[in-house]
Amino acid sequence: LKGAAVSVTQRADAKGTIGAPKSASSRRTVPLPPSAVAALRKWKLACPKSEAGLVFPSLAGKPMSHRYMTLNLLQPLIE
Repeated sequence: LKGAAVSVTQRADAKGTIGAPKSASSRRTVPLPPSAVAALRKWKLACPKSEAGLVFPSLAGKPMSHRYMTLNLLQPLIE
């Protein structure tokens, strides 16, 4: 968060297994606007802990499924 960017260095597959991105172009750094940095700082304090250090873990501390994140978390934000 200090650099106001997110570095994509790994991914979770449909079964929740964490590994390297599928391609070299999948590795990237995404700049964040100040509002996103502020929201992530706030979330970091409230985020449930997970063994893998996930930013958005499921209630069980595992990676959330793509389907769950899309339908329940992201879709409401863009409607």
